[in-house]
Amino acid sequence: MWGNQVYRRNRQSGIFKQYMVCIISLIVCPFVVLDLIFLVNGLRQVESAYTTAQEFALGQAADSVDDDLKTFQNMVAQISADSDITPYLLRPGSYDSVLAKKKIQIYQAQLNLFDTLYLHISGGENLYSGNGILSLSNFMRNVFVLEEPEGEETFEAYINRAEAFALSMEG
Repeated sequence: MWGNQVYRRNRQSGIFKQYMVCIISLIVCPFVVLDLIFLVNGLRQVESAYTTAQEFALGQAADSVDDDLKTFQNMVAQISADSDITPYLLRPGSYDSVLAKKKIQIYQAQLNLFDTLYLHISGGENLYSGNGILSLSNFMRNVFVLEEPEGEETFEAYINRAEAFALSMEG
């Protein structure tokens, strides 16, 4: 009698185990697989939306920078054609130099890209801004300290080429 009860318990336990395996394999496994499929598709959609948004934002930033550079080029053309800003009028100690510096401040305010707009007359040794006159050597020593990586053009080379350029400095 005791052996019969043990056999019945083992048999019932085996049937229960088989029942649980069937339930798990027929109900739980497909549910988990479907959840994984939905999760993977959802992650792909989120990644695609994020990538599209980032590409759009980068495109807008590139357009904005291009517009700023076009504005800078137009401003350079205006400054070069402005009869109120000439080497003669920028000479130190004259009332005309005060007016020319004010004009440089107006251009800087219109441009609104830089903290300070420096104007260099080709062949000259000074930089002119709305704040006053600064020599190139003083500028290089105190304002803009350049660490020269090998193979890159120096600041003096930019100055000697007499082309419009922009420096961005923090501080």
